[in-house]
Amino acid sequence: MPGEPATATDKVEPDPALLAAYRYLQEAASSGGSLYPIDNKQDQTSGDGALAAPLPITDTAVDQLIELEDYPGEAFTHIVNPTPVKFISAFLHTVQVAPTDIVGVAAPSTQLWDNCVLRCYSTLADSGLLLTTKYPPSQLEQVSDDVETVFIDATPHHDSGTETPVHVSASCRDLTSLGVTIDQQLEQLTADATNEPQLCGLLTLTQMRAYYSVERISRFVHEICGRLRQLSVGGIVHAPPAATPNGELADLTTSMDYVIEGRTTEDGVVEARVRGKNDVDPQWRSLGLAGSIRRKQKYSGL
Repeated sequence: MPGEPATATDKVEPDPALLAAYRYLQEAASSGGSLYPIDNKQDQTSGDGALAAPLPITDTAVDQLIELEDYPGEAFTHIVNPTPVKFISAFLHTVQVAPTDIVGVAAPSTQLWDNCVLRCYSTLADSGLLLTTKYPPSQLEQVSDDVETVFIDATPHHDSGTETPVHVSASCRDLTSLGVTIDQQLEQLTADATNEPQLCGLLTLTQMRAYYSVERISRFVHEICGRLRQLSVGGIVHAPPAATPNGELADLTTSMDYVIEGRTTEDGVVEARVRGKNDVDPQWRSLGLAGSIRRKQKYSGL
């Protein structure tokens, strides 16, 4: 329920070594330390134009990281190769996202952020419903490895002849019919449910804007969010970057509990923050590095 403290479940609880590495990244970012390889120092300047000093790992931090490892080098692998997608579970745990929350993720519709949103879905849910308007289900099969998922294929060239019990088709050009399909699948999802977390993912609203106005999509999302609350099913909705509380497309996310805003800075740092959630500061948190930067294996401070 909105206003109630969110409780992280075992599903959201990240591996201790991963969580420790994530906390180290936050300390590095907040103290002015560098997340960059020491051989890639361009654009690593502080506000006065000086190079940002790398944050060293203290002996205490080393001891803590080693103590939490399941195998030698695990935590340091996370730090040396800070891939954003793998830190999603630590981020969700830290900001206390509950599986029954209905959350908008306002971020670019790029491969990197699409994968981050999918990881949000697979981290929070044990079973769920995933509406895709961009990628055919065959390209999202890795999700079903972690989550028992029914896909609704609303991509422009969906093939209704390939429908199965876990793969149904609907037209993105007909929101009324699409809403009926979602409702039917939600009924089936909750009828078969036990007590495991269930989630409905909508990926993405950006593609819907090719066919409908913001007002029409907002009404559609409002109806879906109301149905999710009625059934106690959580939601992850990938929305455009401007769909933040004060953004130009804020109407797209007003029916949700709160918004996770995502961005990739010019120097390749992937960051996220929560807007509108009780007891969570809207501060940017680092998720790691994007692009060729993260493929470097020698990082400053190590």
